Amino acid sequence: MLRREVGPVVGGDAKLSFDILRRRMSVVGAPGVSPDGAVARTGMHAQPWTAIDETGREEAQIRYRRTLVTAVSGV
Repeated sequence: MLRREVGPVVGGDAKLSFDILRRRMSVVGAPGVSPDGAVARTGMHAQPWTAIDETGREEAQIRYRRTLVTAVSGV
């Protein structure tokens, strides 16, 4: 859904990348383009991200540990 709505706004699907597990969408090579309106049409919201704040860092560490424990238990 995001690819269909946001792709034409930013210049094509090739400029989009998705990280489903981290709930992130990156728009590559489209400076000054704001896909917020296209994302809003899907019923979702968007906000720019550049760095992880301390709360995000802790959440990322918890997710990493859970993933690591799950992988080890699978082996």
